[in-house]
Amino acid sequence: MFEARVREIAEAVGGEVVGDIDGDALVCGVSTDSRAVLAGQLFVALRGEKFDGHDYVEIARGMGAVAAIVEREVPSPIAQIKVADALVAYGNLARWWREKHTDVTLIAITGSAGKTTTKGMLASILERRGTTLVNPGTENNEVGVPRALLRLGDEQYAVIEMAMRGRGQIKYLAERALPQIGVITNIGEAHIGILGSREQIAEAKAELIAALPKKGTAVLNADDFFYRVFAEMAPCRVASYGIENGDFRAENVRQGGVGARFDFVVPGGARHKVELRLPGLHNVYNALAAATAAWATGARGPDILAGLGAYRGEKMRSQVVEQADGARIINDAYNASPTSVAAALKMLAGAEGRKVLVFGDMLELGDYAAEAHRQVGEAAAEAGVAVMVAVGELGRIAGEAAAEKGVEVVYAGDVDEAIEKAMGVAKAGDVVLVKASRAVGLERVAEALVEGAREHG
Repeated sequence: MFEARVREIAEAVGGEVVGDIDGDALVCGVSTDSRAVLAGQLFVALRGEKFDGHDYVEIARGMGAVAAIVEREVPSPIAQIKVADALVAYGNLARWWREKHTDVTLIAITGSAGKTTTKGMLASILERRGTTLVNPGTENNEVGVPRALLRLGDEQYAVIEMAMRGRGQIKYLAERALPQIGVITNIGEAHIGILGSREQIAEAKAELIAALPKKGTAVLNADDFFYRVFAEMAPCRVASYGIENGDFRAENVRQGGVGARFDFVVPGGARHKVELRLPGLHNVYNALAAATAAWATGARGPDILAGLGAYRGEKMRSQVVEQADGARIINDAYNASPTSVAAALKMLAGAEGRKVLVFGDMLELGDYAAEAHRQVGEAAAEAGVAVMVAVGELGRIAGEAAAEKGVEVVYAGDVDEAIEKAMGVAKAGDVVLVKASRAVGLERVAEALVEGAREHG
């Protein structure tokens, strides 16, 4: 748990102590949410588009905060550490605390798809070896990553997911987390509307590699198009993985039901049989990334196999619910990009039963959006989708492309209509994949399908 004196914090962030000064006051914990402040904590007054933390400093004091990081002094009898930028100060404080815990092996994970699942799989392995800190998938940015780092205590491992919306962001996060091991899962088209091309996405993700120490390890997907470029950039050892290539490989991959199985082949040729509780080839890659990163920490076969076998997935990420009537609902509605949708459709193609796809808009694709959605419609047909529920304006583009290939398509303008259409389409024995960007909210469709089956079961 974070613990420091007010003057120590001011020095760490380059701030000036003002207000009701008690420089020797002990701070135990840090919060950016005035509603969740605990007694003895430091409150960081962040600013956003629709809020200003400075308006809540007095509320935080009333909740028990003993000090606050601010950009301007506010009328409150609380020790205030004045800085030029509260967000930067927050990040710098996290680095300062991380530097006090360099004995913690920290693994950072980024990539266009599979970050959260890889993180969960890796944590499941490492928890068998020692205490492990993990940041939630929604706390993977310049606010969430420092929040996780400031929770460092006596853990032996930390697994930190890092998101990216533009150039410089992975660099910023890595410079504060100081990872010894960095994982890049893959490079796809997620955020292409912001960065413009896969090459620019790759450059942004590669900031993690550049931040690794010489004695560190870069864990890279050897089947990814950008692998050789990343490997040449690495200032440290490279541990590669893949199905076609890599130091660590998956062989004899078998898919079916609600999971996948494969032989995990390590350098030297030893083989370990892995049984996943998640379906799809993309989850085989996620498991390989996690296993390779775990191997780099010193984990070996028994812990890796047990950790991967015990992992049951994250909510709304390839989450399979088997129904009494034989139907399977695959709730993969947490997010969507061309890369993740292609992986999900491959998973659907290998499933038994009539295939139904409930698909909504993929966001943040810019000028590439229309073409990307047309490609999804064509891929849905190739995957053997019998019926498609196309949701939203971009979803309609995908639906029209699928219809041209012979898929039966029904259209829905919003989530409520999608629920009605999906309930009317789905039958006993079907396998139903629900996929869209998070903002579309299609998880409600998956939930309705599950509940509807229970009511009629």
